[in-house]
Amino acid sequence: MLKFLLSIVFGSLFFGNGGINNYQKEQSNKDSINTVFNNLQERKPSNLVVDEINNLASKVLENDYLQALTFSKKSLLLAEHLGYEKGQAEALNNIGWSFNAGENYTIALEQIERALVLTKKIKDVFLLAKINNTKGLLLLNIGYYNEALQIFNQSLQNLKKVDPNHPLIDVVIHNIGFLYLKKEDNLKAIQFFDQSIALCHQTKNKNWLAQNYFERAVAYKNLSNYYQSKADAKLSIKIAEQLNDFSQIVKNLNLLGIIYLNFDDYKSAEKLLNKGLELSIQHQLSEEKLTIYRSLSRLAEKSKNYKKGFLIEKSYNQLYDSLYNKDRYRQLDEFRVYYGAKQKQNENIALKESNLRKEIKIQNKNYFLLAFIILLILTAYLLWMIFERGKRMDKTNSILTLQNEEINRQKRELEELNQWKSKFFSIVSHDLRSPILSLKGMLELFQSKLLNEEELKLFMKELNKNFRNTANLMDNLLMWAKSQMEGQQLNKKEIDIYQITKDNIEVLEQKIGEKKLKFKNNIHFRFAYADEESISIVIRNLIANAIKFSKQGDEIVINSEKKNNKLIFCIKDNGVGMTSEQVTKVLSRVFYTTSGTKEEKGTGLGILLCDEFVRKNGGEFWIESKLGNGSSFYFSLPLQK
Repeated sequence: MLKFLLSIVFGSLFFGNGGINNYQKEQSNKDSINTVFNNLQERKPSNLVVDEINNLASKVLENDYLQALTFSKKSLLLAEHLGYEKGQAEALNNIGWSFNAGENYTIALEQIERALVLTKKIKDVFLLAKINNTKGLLLLNIGYYNEALQIFNQSLQNLKKVDPNHPLIDVVIHNIGFLYLKKEDNLKAIQFFDQSIALCHQTKNKNWLAQNYFERAVAYKNLSNYYQSKADAKLSIKIAEQLNDFSQIVKNLNLLGIIYLNFDDYKSAEKLLNKGLELSIQHQLSEEKLTIYRSLSRLAEKSKNYKKGFLIEKSYNQLYDSLYNKDRYRQLDEFRVYYGAKQKQNENIALKESNLRKEIKIQNKNYFLLAFIILLILTAYLLWMIFERGKRMDKTNSILTLQNEEINRQKRELEELNQWKSKFFSIVSHDLRSPILSLKGMLELFQSKLLNEEELKLFMKELNKNFRNTANLMDNLLMWAKSQMEGQQLNKKEIDIYQITKDNIEVLEQKIGEKKLKFKNNIHFRFAYADEESISIVIRNLIANAIKFSKQGDEIVINSEKKNNKLIFCIKDNGVGMTSEQVTKVLSRVFYTTSGTKEEKGTGLGILLCDEFVRKNGGEFWIESKLGNGSSFYFSLPLQK
């Protein structure tokens, strides 16, 4: 909801004084947004081009904040090159809004504060009001309601200085009402929505009129005044239909459906929610469709239609995974790293400039003293001063070099942490969540006696397969988490590699039997010095990997040899094999996986654990493989302490 409010503010009114200029309007009618952006980049750099790119960024904020970031980054660089401070402030405001939409509030607030500094410097009262309104929405989003209210009031004061009847005033008043709605002070929220509705009627601002009626309907629903809530929702729909604002229509249909659902009027609720689902599909409203799915799932649960509920939950999960996939997190992480590093770079440059100014002052003073002292002690003192000055410059350069190295180190760590975070979000939200939801749905169907014996067997077979993979994933996740804990100690001692391998083959006997694989445990050198638990995890993952990529009836051979005071362990399969590029990816310490010969799923965590645990035990890990001719996985371990 808050993302929607922000997009309306920027798209409808904040750029209302001029809006998208005539050039952009003509181009937008003929070409795509990207074509307009490319055409703008080809024009001669000017303040006008900066304004046009900023306006274009504001136009796409509602639908794609990552694209808005790309545009704003370009306009900011161009404005900085031209020394155009207003253009910089506009670009920073858009960047702050985009990071707010991406829920990275720290960087968002940094960009907004930079925009405010520039705006106060050029004394642009209207731009100051606009940026303060954005800052208020950001503070509201992170729960700082008192601070947000103070900022909104500052925005109102500045707007009244520009024009007591400015159309943005009713927007800010609405935002204050939304703030009280978030605080669950519904009576206070209704008071401000009433004020905003009255102003919208005066300014004939139908977009915000529809939004105000919807928010007021939510407030009345929270107060259990369902009669007034339904009346406001229907008014909002009527206005939204005139504007072809299908997003607003779907939200109101969902609200009405929930109200009827609360009164157990399932038929009316289903009719409204199905209409909302139809519109969201027809007009590609993904976020609204997600909300409708949640309401339909609740309807199915209350009406005890568990089979339908199971299908709706499946559709919801698929849509959620498509909207919040790891590639989108990775793209946002790239912007986050760029702007985080950019902020540190700007601070470093400012520090350099400050040091340089101080050094110039010292130099001027020294030159004056030097000229006076030369008359007294001639050339010797001059040489000594030059020597001292060289030492100071060397020291300053060393400090700056260390600072740059520290910035680069922090950047690399941040990129690595963001990569791990994004992948773990994907694993936890998909690989762990999906099997559990499937089990929940099956149990509900079974409890409701909606499954016959044949369907139950089919479900149980699929669930058994999923939970075997999930159990292996949980083991690897726990072992990886344990390996990352500070102070974790390995209990190294003499271990029996042959017995560990035999035990793990027995653990995986069911999987071996499913593919009718032949195993040869030809380990001759069986003792090494290492931690038994971690090496057992390594061998289990390597055996499971060999099983995964072996075909029906294949042979897997395990052997060992002694070389240079090391035990060399090898597991060889004659399965599908890998290309040299795939081997490089597997060994590059990033998550990389493919499906097995029976479409077995993986996460890439197992091989990564093998590499890490072998290194921690003082050994090395490597792979030899050829596509179509199988793979050989090797690792070495010390023979003694």
